[in-house]
Amino acid sequence: MLRRPVQEFLIRSLASNAARLIKTQYPDVLVLGFSADLKKYNVYAMQQAGAFQVLQKEDALKNLYAAIQRAVAAIQSNAANNV
Repeated sequence: MLRRPVQEFLIRSLASNAARLIKTQYPDVLVLGFSADLKKYNVYAMQQAGAFQVLQKEDALKNLYAAIQRAVAAIQSNAANNV
């Protein structure tokens, strides 16, 4: 079994790589990340990889609607600026 720091690193790396891959393939897509651990370095890694917002898994359902609304507003704002 892997030690906890190694597990955390692997999970963070996988999540960051997934966000980066999505943004590379679909640059107009806004990525919402979910994490059980919202330590600053986890959130930073996801945002650096292209995540629009990172939500805590335990609170995801109650915060997901608001996060989607913010993402839609950002998309609409970008569209309006590009007209």
